[in-house]
Order: sequence, then structure tokens, then C-alpha cells
Amino acid sequence: INFNGTAGVWRRTCIEDAGGWEHDTLTEDLDLSYRAQLEGWDFEYVSAVEAPAELPPDMNALRSQQFRWAKGGAEMALKLAGRLWRAAQPLRVKLEGTFHLTAHFAFPFILLATLTHAPLLLLKSLGHGPGDVYFALMGFGLFGFVGFFLSQLFAQRALHPDWRQRLRLFPTFMAGTMGLSLSNSDAVWQALRGTDTAFVRTPKYGASPGDGWWESRYAIAELPRVVWGEVGLAFYSAAGLGVTIALGEWAAIPFQALFAVGFVLVAASSLRQVLTVRQDRTVSPPASSPVS
Repeated sequence: INFNGTAGVWRRTCIEDAGGWEHDTLTEDLDLSYRAQLEGWDFEYVSAVEAPAELPPDMNALRSQQFRWAKGGAEMALKLAGRLWRAAQPLRVKLEGTFHLTAHFAFPFILLATLTHAPLLLLKSLGHGPGDVYFALMGFGLFGFVGFFLSQLFAQRALHPDWRQRLRLFPTFMAGTMGLSLSNSDAVWQALRGTDTAFVRTPKYGASPGDGWWESRYAIAELPRVVWGEVGLAFYSAAGLGVTIALGEWAAIPFQALFAVGFVLVAASSLRQVLTVRQDRTVSPPASSPVS
């Protein structure tokens, strides 16, 4: 389990026993959490205590947040996976910790599938290429999909009385996750290369439904360069969906549709939200930040 920095109480002796805060990854809270548990400390999750938190209401801030988590998670895997397996922990704990730390390594494979899915379908229809092997591996990947779905199912069921209605959003959630695979793959690649990046905090708007978050001075008005790659992948995936339908590969259509919808959703949201912020600021420039 990890303490995610949003809400919680640490014992000072626990922090000191774990070696204190370290700053060699982008996820200092995850780092300290693992080191504390490797020293024998246990966390207690108190579900009766609620700590309201805010998810970014704009796509560009969300992408930045997910980039930080993906890079930090990959850095953590490189830093602590060996120590985890040398620890006196049960095998199930080592396996669960390994899956947790390496979860973001899935994004490069999602990006690879985005790029190769439609071309391999086309080659398969022509009797060429490693289509059978590829789609056998895709079928194996369904096991991971089922596990991911069940984890969300049980979480929603435990937290929300209307969990059945919330599950209808799962396909959109999956598509959006795939749409972030370009940025998150870059994050993993930078972690593997040991590239240093600044800690960019996620903007907090304190927004409620109906509030204009784009009026905040923290709203992002500059379009990240990665968006243009996402725009390209949106067109590419949409064209691939057309090819998949034309070939009559009905079993493959849901996967290709998730790729297409995901990149269209992420790219279009980014473009629209940046335009919204810029238009608002031409009318009423944001107040200057207070000097501290």
C-alpha cells in the first residue's frame, strides 16, 4: 500500500526509522511508504474518515499529474524492486509490490499496440505478418483487463451506493487512460534513462460544479508539445478503426475503438481547454500572483 500524500498522519519515529524523506524520485510519498513497510511498519486505512480531494478539471493538468506519477512510479521500481525481493516478506507481498511498482510500464506496450494493431490486422487479411502471434498475446492481455475492471468494480462498490451507474463510465475511463499512453510512455522512458525533471505541482482550483476553473491564474494557457503527437495518434487510430471495420474484424473493433476514442478525447479536450483559457484571459487577464 502507499500513502499518497493527500491525507494521512505519519508517526515521526516511522519516518526516521525508514530513513526520512528522499528526493531522488518524483514520488517521495510512495518512496517513503515502501521503505517504511520494508522496515516492518504497517499502515492503517481508516475508511470512516473522509478527506476530500480534487482531481484536475482540465486535461493538461491531469496529463502533467499522470506524467509525474508514471515517471515517479518507474523510478521507484528501479530503486526499490531489488530491495523488495531481498526483504523478508512473503512471496505474495513481493509479487503484489512488484506489480504495483511496475504498473506504469504497461503504457509503452499500450502505445505499441496503438501503433501496430491496425497494420497487423491489414497484414493478417493479406496472409502476411505475425498476426496470429500478436492476437494471441492480445488475448492473454485480456486477463490484465479483467483484473483492472474487477479492482475498479470492488472499489466503486465499496465507496458509492450508485456504483452500478458509475460503472457505465468505465469504457470512457479506459479510453482516456489509453489516450494518455504517449505522455506516460515518455515518462517511463525518461525514468529508464535517468533524466532529471522538475517536480511540477498539480494546480488546485478548489472548483465546485459550475465554477469556472479556467478563470484561475493557475489554469494552463500554453499547449504542451505532446498534444500534437496525440492529435496525430487520434487521426491515425481513427483511420485504423475505419480499416478494422472495412476488414470485418469485428472482435478487434472494440480495442481499436478504445484507441481512437482515447486519443480523440485527450487531444480534443486539451485543445478546447487551452482555447477556453486564452479566450477568457483576452477578456479579463488573471490577477498577478502574490509575492511571497
